Amino acid sequence: MRWSASSCYAELGASLLFSRGVVVVWGSVLERQSATPMLAVDDAERALQFYKAAFGAVEVGDRIPFEGKIGHAEFRVAGALVMIADEFPEFNRSPKTLGGTAVMIHVYVDDVDTLVERAVASGGKLTRPITDQPYGRIARIQDPFGHMWVFNGPVKGSPP
Repeated sequence: MRWSASSCYAELGASLLFSRGVVVVWGSVLERQSATPMLAVDDAERALQFYKAAFGAVEVGDRIPFEGKIGHAEFRVAGALVMIADEFPEFNRSPKTLGGTAVMIHVYVDDVDTLVERAVASGGKLTRPITDQPYGRIARIQDPFGHMWVFNGPVKGSPP
């Protein structure tokens, strides 16, 4: 059988990345979310270090280099998958270049207070203080790269 991108996808149920005519296969579709944010930043290495320190992010998979920078990397925050790459004007734009972002990344966490404390100590900006709402405890952080993160969790003292 001759292998093509579509037959590989159908046969293996895998996610595909096309890079300069090469197909890289990694991960099962079942391990992926149906929508995954892909962040463009002006320094992906520094951003990954921030996300690890501030949000407890765990980098998953191998980084894919491109033109001496990070062309693709993945990390998880509270189980949510996020993709990241350095800014490449022909492919993506960072909030720094755009002058902001219109998108917020909403993540459910067990302890909003601890996460916000750690994020602010790591250089994040608290743009919506922690409040208790009918839908849970919530806060918003702007990371040093211009992306907005909303963290939502249980109200303190409420059953899990």
